[in-house]
Amino acid sequence: MKSPYAAWFTFQPKSLAAHASDLRLHRGDLPVWLLLCPRDYLSTYMKIGTIVLLVVGVAVVHPKLLMLRSRPS
Repeated sequence: MKSPYAAWFTFQPKSLAAHASDLRLHRGDLPVWLLLCPRDYLSTYMKIGTIVLLVVGVAVVHPKLLMLRSRPS
């Protein structure tokens, strides 16, 4: 069973080579930082998500924190 979108993604060998060449030319025009943005955003979201999960985990476990005095008074 073919998808209704299969025609959009099925190319002949010559047209596929032309599309690959066009992509290579256009990628050369873009600055590297623009190409790396999605990866940076993903890394940022993962870091924020990790911090949020750690805070939620500590709030759920709610450990009793005991700390000794550093010097007697």
